[in-house]
Amino acid sequence: MPLKELDICFIENVGNLVCPASYDVGSHLNVVLVSVPEGDDKIEKYPVMFHKADLVIISKTDLLPHFDFDMQAAKAMARRLKPNVDILELSTKDADSVGRLVDWIEFKRKMRAYFMCLSVPSQIVSIDEQAIAELGTVAAMQRLQQVTDNLLRLQRCEINEVMADLHPRYDSHQWAVQLADKHAVKLVTLQHHYAHVLACMAEHRLDQEVLAFSWDGLGLGDDGTLWGSEVPLEEDFPVMGGKTLRINAGVELAFQNGKPIVKLKGVSLMGVPVPNAWLGNLKNVDLVQEFGADPGFWKSFADGVENISVVEGELKVKLKE
Repeated sequence: MPLKELDICFIENVGNLVCPASYDVGSHLNVVLVSVPEGDDKIEKYPVMFHKADLVIISKTDLLPHFDFDMQAAKAMARRLKPNVDILELSTKDADSVGRLVDWIEFKRKMRAYFMCLSVPSQIVSIDEQAIAELGTVAAMQRLQQVTDNLLRLQRCEINEVMADLHPRYDSHQWAVQLADKHAVKLVTLQHHYAHVLACMAEHRLDQEVLAFSWDGLGLGDDGTLWGSEVPLEEDFPVMGGKTLRINAGVELAFQNGKPIVKLKGVSLMGVPVPNAWLGNLKNVDLVQEFGADPGFWKSFADGVENISVVEGELKVKLKE
């Protein structure tokens, strides 16, 4: 079968609702149908199948007046088994409901290239900009806008609040300002690494206190300076409670003899230098030369960089076409 020529391949796994849940048929998404005549208790009887579902379709809804089917109870049971599952009501006699299913399929097909974290019951939505693309190009910003428009249309929801990175020069921040103005809602800015933690908590539906490690690049801190990686500690934490553990790294970047040079100059924890031995003796080692011969990040980085320079105090990395 020429799979590369297909946009969508449907795998119909029929029979009872026990056996199909016992093995993987290689699908990207699992859709489970339960019809109104079958009764609203079908979901509770076959929990494994519905726990693995990405979408639950409640079909033949035009027959609701003729059957004792509790729609709210069915949806509640489905979300007890899988809190973030999508649920659609469907009737072949209702063109709008069929259209919503088509929209869902098309949305998921397009989003295969993206990463999204969506929690419909609590109306929390986050979009991972790095999975869409680095937001430094017009095309990437257009994709971000398209993802947002599709999300609002598919879920038929409204924007109540927009959250963005604290750094005012980030493209995502500037786009968020425009989005908040367009919908006349409040704009909330968050520290870069704190936002990563909150996104992970939302994805996994955590509402309790957590100890979070955010290992990421630089982000504008609450004090107006650039932060590296940090670990905020609660007041009652046994050691350094209420403090934020900050980890900073110094890197030398240059471009010589037609290739980039990247040297780790040092790492400090709360201002205390970390011994070179703890860093694998990588201090002052050209990482490109050390690891660039093997397939991976450093080889791709070396092959893709055309020049590195400093212009008016800003580091400029020019990539090859």
